Amino acid sequence: MRDAKTFVSCYTITKRMSGSRLIFAGARAIALCALLFYSAAAFSQDQSGLDPRLFPIPDQLKANIAFWTDVYSVYTSDQAVLHDERHLGVVYEVIELADLDQPGVSEGRLRKLRRRRIDETRDKIVAVLKKLARAAPQNGEEELIHRFFKDTPGGREKFSVASRRVRAQTGLRDRFAEAVVIAGRYIPEIERIFTREGLPPVLSRLPFVESMFVSVAHSKVGAVGAWQFMPATARIYLQMNSAVDSRVDTLLAAKGAARMLRQDHESLGTWPLALTAYNHGRGGMSRAVRQVGTRDIGVISEKYRANRFGFASRNFYSEFVAASRVYARRSEHFPKAVADPELRFDALVLPRFVSLVDLASRAGTSISALEGLNPALNSDVFSGTLLVPRSYPLRLPKGELASFQKAYEAIPANRKLSSQLQVGYKVRSGDTLGKIAHRFGSMVGALQRANGLSRPNRIYAGQYLRIPGQSFGSFAASEPAAVDSAVRVTEAPSHHVVKRGETLSSIARRYGHPVGDLVAANALASANEIVVGQRLRIAPSGASSISLDAGPTRHTVRRGESLTRIARSYGTDVAALKSKNGLESTVIHPGQVLLLP
Repeated sequence: MRDAKTFVSCYTITKRMSGSRLIFAGARAIALCALLFYSAAAFSQDQSGLDPRLFPIPDQLKANIAFWTDVYSVYTSDQAVLHDERHLGVVYEVIELADLDQPGVSEGRLRKLRRRRIDETRDKIVAVLKKLARAAPQNGEEELIHRFFKDTPGGREKFSVASRRVRAQTGLRDRFAEAVVIAGRYIPEIERIFTREGLPPVLSRLPFVESMFVSVAHSKVGAVGAWQFMPATARIYLQMNSAVDSRVDTLLAAKGAARMLRQDHESLGTWPLALTAYNHGRGGMSRAVRQVGTRDIGVISEKYRANRFGFASRNFYSEFVAASRVYARRSEHFPKAVADPELRFDALVLPRFVSLVDLASRAGTSISALEGLNPALNSDVFSGTLLVPRSYPLRLPKGELASFQKAYEAIPANRKLSSQLQVGYKVRSGDTLGKIAHRFGSMVGALQRANGLSRPNRIYAGQYLRIPGQSFGSFAASEPAAVDSAVRVTEAPSHHVVKRGETLSSIARRYGHPVGDLVAANALASANEIVVGQRLRIAPSGASSISLDAGPTRHTVRRGESLTRIARSYGTDVAALKSKNGLESTVIHPGQVLLLP
């Protein structure tokens, strides 16, 4: 849509479809065409801060960018857009899904209902396309779809091909609005990071495409964090070890992303290629340039064919441009979305490995005050089982740098170590990572991080595994820290091995602790999830297992779980979980790691 004449044409065609599910009728037709006309007008008035010399917009991508602009700013998660996978300007229908969310309908049932409605509508569109491949259009529905492909070469066969390209895209307007709020904490500093690296600050908008600024986002292929780093790539650009996973820290990961983007740009020569390489890989984009014979991202997106260069890779640059434009006009698109204030803190880079319990107690600061500022640290660091690694920039509440510097100096030399606490274990035949974790009172995730394992089943007999944290008991006892009751660790934590017939309730009564404390201290999904032989962490008598042994804990979301179910399992409420994790909605995903209040 480029002018009023086109708008009138749209309305004329749309109104004739009265009664058809493919297009809204009557007054809704006017609204739809006005919306499309507005999007086109906004498209021509770019206020995104994208320098056209650095971020060009090829003709081949204009329809794609307009499509993603609408996905981010018009359509919500209760709408699904059925469109052509290659020609994103061809939108067959926008399906309404909100009415399916009825009281008493479970999340699993709701997903099935939504999927069924989308599939049924897709099947109808596919049937129309297949019919057009055999005969001329015979009604309004068919006529409209026929017009979509009027200028596309290929005869009737093009409709048969198009029938295999019908795709559904859920709207993201509500998620983008939530991301605008969260981004306020990070974008100012990310822009400074990118500027120091000599990069365009507008690249700070990339997390809108990758994760909507969800710091604990997990993808199906194993990418983690707001910047969606894969484990192998993260180990190149980020601090990754048994105690630290920088991927879940939006600002630490931004530094790694800046270095990777700079190298991609130096290698590939253009920002469109460098951005696409963020998704498809530097090597993949180098092959694309060689095969197509150009660095023009429009031509590459249109002509390059490779198994891994699928829908996501082809559209990555278009999504980035669209996200940048929508964010630039956020006050118009999301007038009620008020950005969070910028995250403020001091930072202390430690020259040696030290206990955070030691450090915090001597500085007179609670562990909980440090947890939210340091999401990259493993929960074992907050409980004292692992040490704060040297070179890690420990974040502190604003104004407390001096007290922590003094606290570090006050720690005895024999408690400032040159390496992390750990012991080794040689894998035996029949071992699994789960069995080994139970044996040493650890967790599968901690063992994976300590040993750089991408999958828990990748171990073999004879392999030597590092077991984090096993020597801390004697280390902690070497000099009890003078601390208040909230963070005192003056005696080594005890453990209990689950016996046949025992329940978590009976174990809790035996040691004088609430069941909820044992659930949280051992990161259990619920009070029912214990097995014979499992090693449970039990705080010293008379103290809370959360404050003395485990410290703040985390929960990894499992398939089918809801925020309500997780809150109930840990004896808390949804509001507390949302606040603890900076969630703007109750939407969670399998693999997501939640901090427990």
